[in-house]
Amino acid sequence: GLVDLLGTFAVLGMAFTVFMVPQIVRLDLRQDLQHLELLKSWPVRPASVVRGEILWPVCLVTCLAWMFGVAGALLSGSVATSAQSAWRVPGAVAVLICTPAVVGAQYVIQNAAALFFPAWVPQGSTRLRGIDAMGQRLILLAGAWLVLFVVLLPGVGIGGLVWMALHRISGPWGVVPAAISGVGFVGIVLLVATEALGPAYERLDLTSVERSD
Repeated sequence: GLVDLLGTFAVLGMAFTVFMVPQIVRLDLRQDLQHLELLKSWPVRPASVVRGEILWPVCLVTCLAWMFGVAGALLSGSVATSAQSAWRVPGAVAVLICTPAVVGAQYVIQNAAALFFPAWVPQGSTRLRGIDAMGQRLILLAGAWLVLFVVLLPGVGIGGLVWMALHRISGPWGVVPAAISGVGFVGIVLLVATEALGPAYERLDLTSVERSD
């Protein structure tokens, strides 16, 4: 029925938002490198500039993903069996908790690539076209997803250990503290990573960034 169709589209929309929109919405250093002279004139710590550039798009994409996620959770009741109903609410809550970590990790990875390989980041509204540009984007996307897997893997392991310790006591709701534990660890990793990107931003030379016409 219509409810099932809308629920399916909501779930697919959330998955697309979490894993693909960070590659598309470039409201971070990938776009602002063309204003590097202005950014370097700010009396702000380099690591704080990097975190500030990442924080806004992470909040935007996370809120959009949450909208899809809540809609999918509300519309999934008609298709959930009796065995799945107990998992519907805690599972949805755990997914919503994990969303900022997954989105934030992708933005940290993308901005790190922009700082270390600024020539690979197209500036302005014009985008390179052709086989070479497509191959370059595919390489960047595959590399970003590989690094994302490596970054998230320890958090998944910590969350799994918490789940194993709590699931006999709390049942399906044990997945919520497990998600919080994993996200907390990933958050610490991302905080350390953005602090480490500060010196790379400070060393970035104005001539290393290709400017749009």
